[in-house]
Amino acid sequence: MGELRGARCGVNWGERVIQSDDFVRRSIAEIHGIIREVGWGRAGWEDVTRLMAKILPGSAASIVNYDLTRPSVSAIFATGVEPEYLDSYVSYYVERNPWFDYWGNLPSGKVGVTERDYPSRTFSNTEFYCDWLSRQPHLQAGAGVRIDLDPRKTIFIAWNYEVASAFGYDAPAAAILEGTRTAFREAVQAAHILGERLEGRSRLGHLIEHIDGAAMLVTRDRCVREANVRATKAFAEGSVLTCADNRLGVRGCQPQKRLDDMIQRVLDGVIPEATETFIIGQHVISAVVTAAPNPHASEASLLVPPVPLALVVMKRLAGGAVALDDASLRAAYGLSAGECRLCGLLLNGYSIVEASTMLGVTEGTVRQRVKAIFQKTGTHRQGELIARLAGFTTTVGGLGSENPTPIWE
Repeated sequence: MGELRGARCGVNWGERVIQSDDFVRRSIAEIHGIIREVGWGRAGWEDVTRLMAKILPGSAASIVNYDLTRPSVSAIFATGVEPEYLDSYVSYYVERNPWFDYWGNLPSGKVGVTERDYPSRTFSNTEFYCDWLSRQPHLQAGAGVRIDLDPRKTIFIAWNYEVASAFGYDAPAAAILEGTRTAFREAVQAAHILGERLEGRSRLGHLIEHIDGAAMLVTRDRCVREANVRATKAFAEGSVLTCADNRLGVRGCQPQKRLDDMIQRVLDGVIPEATETFIIGQHVISAVVTAAPNPHASEASLLVPPVPLALVVMKRLAGGAVALDDASLRAAYGLSAGECRLCGLLLNGYSIVEASTMLGVTEGTVRQRVKAIFQKTGTHRQGELIARLAGFTTTVGGLGSENPTPIWE
């Protein structure tokens, strides 16, 4: 990050650039060379941004794969931005970036210049500017080019610098981007094709067939990429799972909303695994969501990686009214009679509030009992507890008659 010190000490780097045709031609040739190295796997995208930042001293360069429908960052390579600011941008400020009003409408392949087209001072009263951009003067102006791959994959090559340097930097930056945009487009399109090939090769059917339960590989918006035999049967049976237009669905608004949240949190990297228990009709269903492996073949493929997939495994714990073997439960974990009764209510899908009413105690008392049960059973979440309790069930009312077992179990 040493190249930033001059910019932050008030040096107007823009006045020091050799603004000649030779300078531009030489810079274009250097960038073409490093892009070729990326294609051959001998360099990475950060090598490209490092070279760009070196060409214009005090500048920052980035190559970002955006999903503008959200908006969010799928991949980012940058030089000249401190890691903590980069992390905060990806996790929070990307959704608050006013520059998307301009860059989001810029035609693919066209070079834009912020001071000419959409200066940062026009949104100086926004949260993005006040809390993020104002602390990084070397990012407040710049030039860039947009390359569209598909509706969820848009590549931005951005070159940022101080507003004070824009007078000297805008022209060479725009000229260099004009001279390299074709090479960039061909490189990112090649990365896109490579990512799609990787996605086609990363089949896990042979693994998910051996999973105990209905197992599915789904995208962020629940498009089903692969499903084992049990999941296929569950879709056909339709009492718990659906697959309309190749999109995974769960019966009931609340279970569907909770499953959506589980998938988003796992694919966003918030948690490595999500576990829930759903009460759907007369069925008690456990759901576990984890991130599927996401392979890459080279540094080039990292810019446009395969679509991240979530592995969703759903298993029927019970159907109808579930009864617990209290004696075995007490012997195994030392639970009291009241704690066993509370476990029975939770297993059958009753909420904390409903359980407090049925037991004739306060909601706070029920929560304290749940904490005690967690401690005794060595569990930490209600979904984990329900899965543990499923091993102590005795009779299940209605199975084989009015509440048949799903054919996928």
